[in-house]
Amino acid sequence: MVSITQADLELDAEDEVSKQKKETQSKELKDVLELLKNTVGSEILEEVRVSTRLGDHLGALTTKAGALTPQMEKMMKAMGQAIPSQKRILEVNPDHPIIRHLSEEFQKDLKSEKINDLMLYIYEQALLLE
Repeated sequence: MVSITQADLELDAEDEVSKQKKETQSKELKDVLELLKNTVGSEILEEVRVSTRLGDHLGALTTKAGALTPQMEKMMKAMGQAIPSQKRILEVNPDHPIIRHLSEEFQKDLKSEKINDLMLYIYEQALLLE
């Protein structure tokens, strides 16, 4: 059994077409994803990446392989254990309308206040799902 919150979990074997699509979307959104990481904070997020396993969801926070799951962190804190801070990986759905809108706003005006609000919204939605 493997935790669904692991970043490197592969649910389905991806075919070449979906791998190519994911790589293309990652390249198109590279600058947006980097700005998203810097806006939320590089002390909180280790990486922001495109994911194809989210279905209709906007985004999700995942952990590296071998890292403590959020539930395990909560249990250890409840027992009074010291927990080292862990960075999460934010996976976003490139087909979600908010991500597409964010990309369009990014292309129009990099310094738009909407961009900052959308990026924080994406992170907070993923945090709620966690």
